[in-house]
Amino acid sequence: MSQAVPGHVFVVAGDLTRLVCDAWLLPTDRVFRISGSFAAAVGVRRNGLLEGYDWGEGRVPRSRQEPDHA
Repeated sequence: MSQAVPGHVFVVAGDLTRLVCDAWLLPTDRVFRISGSFAAAVGVRRNGLLEGYDWGEGRVPRSRQEPDHA
């Protein structure tokens, strides 16, 4: 039987939107309202709504927009 490995939490003062990565999760509420510095990162006004998404029939929101394949 293996032992449980304790988890880690790292708290860092910084700007998540400046992190070099492939993707990050965008926190919203049920109506896709975005607050704080995340709004500027995705180009909407503070406490604005992220347009083009709905919950549909599932728990994962779906984009109503066609993907931009360049």
